[in-house]
Amino acid sequence: MNHLNHKAMNDIITQWSPPSHVLFGRGACIQLPEKLKALGVKKPIVLTDKGVAHTKIMEDIKQLLIDSNIEFELFDDVIPEPPVSCLEAARAQAFEAGGVDSVIGVGGGSAMDVAKALSLVLKHDDKIHNYMGVNNVQHRGLPSILLPTTAGTGSEVTPIAILTDTETQLKIGIVSQLILPDISLVDPALTDSMPPQVTAATGMDALTHAIEAMISKKTNPYSQALALEAVSLISQSLRQAYQDGNDQHARDQMAAASTLAGMSFASSSCLAVHALAYPLGGRYQVPHGQANAMLLAATMRFNAPACQREFSRLANAMQLKPSTPERFLQELEKLTQYLNIPATMASVGVTKDKIPEMARDACSNKRLMVPNPQTVTISDSEDIYYSIL
Repeated sequence: MNHLNHKAMNDIITQWSPPSHVLFGRGACIQLPEKLKALGVKKPIVLTDKGVAHTKIMEDIKQLLIDSNIEFELFDDVIPEPPVSCLEAARAQAFEAGGVDSVIGVGGGSAMDVAKALSLVLKHDDKIHNYMGVNNVQHRGLPSILLPTTAGTGSEVTPIAILTDTETQLKIGIVSQLILPDISLVDPALTDSMPPQVTAATGMDALTHAIEAMISKKTNPYSQALALEAVSLISQSLRQAYQDGNDQHARDQMAAASTLAGMSFASSSCLAVHALAYPLGGRYQVPHGQANAMLLAATMRFNAPACQREFSRLANAMQLKPSTPERFLQELEKLTQYLNIPATMASVGVTKDKIPEMARDACSNKRLMVPNPQTVTISDSEDIYYSIL
């Protein structure tokens, strides 16, 4: 090995991160009791939000557990862009209930992210801030199973959990392979009841994941293959799922795309779109998918000089003619308009005087900004924000 250039090797080594165990398909959720028993657990806490809690989805999941004689605790107070206080409330309920030995997350990215974080603090009785950042988790948490009810976040297959620090109004992340769930049950039927605006926002979130994974400095053949397939599926199905939520084929395609896109960026990275979106979520409570959608086209236009080849490949995956970078950028703009995504930041309450501070916050996220193919300065961030003000 002495004759090899170790520095050169390290510069090109990438991490390919397959998820632990995924079951995909209509009816996958029915296997929840069986999978809990396989994990050897007896009393899970089920995390969800009020919206899902009052749907047939949760009624069916609770009945599955009851019919299998599995005792469980239900926490249904997860909120969008969940603050650390939401996690602490779930922890308190679990401790008060006693005997909780596992975690089930049912919902969108918020519920699944809180579930991943909760598995850590329940197992280790530690402060969540001790795990913030990259690779600060030393041991796995309690066994966990995730069931996504949206097609967008991909949280069921990613080693990331995002919470909001209400004091700083910033999003904070836990990034570690050790927080991947033990099992993910991806059942497209759980997404059938999504309203159009949620279908649009979460679908654009998945598209953002795939595109950023494709163009990242950390991209690799594994992440690119997943990203291109996800983009292909989304381009075929998102409009149809938005227009007709009862189209099961479109729902199935979007559920598959979301999971593939999550696997893709888990082995690559998200980039400037996410960094720029976080202040919208942290400060203005803009749903994560919507924030990404608002910023996607403008940020990709900024990245275009460094991504000509990648944009052509993405255009080809979308079956655009001609498959050029400009045609790809135009398609992003058209898709955002078609889905009625808010076009301006002013529409969600952002004023011009807040942009410099938002730009500084975005650029402080080195995890997302450093792998971006085009260097992003604070001034560049301001310009992107101003372009959609």
